[in-house]
Amino acid sequence: MTIETVEQLYRSQAVALSLREILRPASGEVIFPPTYAPASKGEKSGYNISPTRTGNVCTIDSIGSQANRMEPIFVDEDYRHLVPQVTVRAGENLCANLLRMGHRLADAAIRFSDLQDRIKSAFLAYRDQGNATPIAKIGPTSLVFGVWDSRETHTKVPRLLNSTIRAYDVDELTRSAQYVPTFEYQAVGFGEGDQENASEVGLGHVPSTNTHGGVIARGAIVRQVELNLNGLRALRGVDAAETATLQRYILSLALVAMLAPRAHDLRQGCLLVADPAHPATLQAVMLDGSAGEARFSFDAVKDFADSAARTFGVEESREGRFDPDKAKAAVKPKKK
Repeated sequence: MTIETVEQLYRSQAVALSLREILRPASGEVIFPPTYAPASKGEKSGYNISPTRTGNVCTIDSIGSQANRMEPIFVDEDYRHLVPQVTVRAGENLCANLLRMGHRLADAAIRFSDLQDRIKSAFLAYRDQGNATPIAKIGPTSLVFGVWDSRETHTKVPRLLNSTIRAYDVDELTRSAQYVPTFEYQAVGFGEGDQENASEVGLGHVPSTNTHGGVIARGAIVRQVELNLNGLRALRGVDAAETATLQRYILSLALVAMLAPRAHDLRQGCLLVADPAHPATLQAVMLDGSAGEARFSFDAVKDFADSAARTFGVEESREGRFDPDKAKAAVKPKKK
């Protein structure tokens, strides 16, 4: 089985679309994973490395982090017409785009704006009636990447797109450094016993030893992306026609986010690019576990997205105003 068009994928009985992409460092061989806070006092922050029988596996980018990197693609000029551009202004100087808010439609920045009533109504339509169209009209990427309105309606929308980057068979490194001030503190008025005070203002020698030095991946660095087509087909509108239009639209957004060419500039010391020696594979996975190759191009995805967005009807851009009084009113009084 080979799927040649997006339309064929949409009409097939595939339960998932799976992308496996092999990455490599843009230069050198050492990369820096994210560090995580210690679980308890006294422990050091560290990388997320799991020992397995075939070597250590290290998280380079988590599901949540990948979602927050993929979603803002719809702010870019080439794709911004596919979704409503919703911004929230707070005071005179603060303004944020919904596509950059970590909790999407459930984010405090937009929940406490003058768009609150509409967002609450959209969540309730999904929770109580199974109607996802109101969410798609104001914040469609909340259906792609998932959202949890944990503080008001308690509506949960499962994410359709899951992406991770992991490095296999890694060796963890450490590094040490020594800061040397331009002026010796004794020469600029500090006494012999004032090294600690001098260090606080950048005039003392400061050693840094055995800190995080990155990892070397002896195995592959893999970006694995899964689009849950089973979850996509669970989305509903008010009738069959609206359901079909909604599903095609959300599918198109998920495919754009999933397949758009990108450099993985994750953090300082972690710039990853595709490995030309190992072409990415894209497969449609069927209910019985069999898988077929998907060969449609990204140009075909963009054409499909343009058509799906026109049919669905993307709303005009809008700007909300943050209301600090709403936020203050939502704060529960502390118990004595």
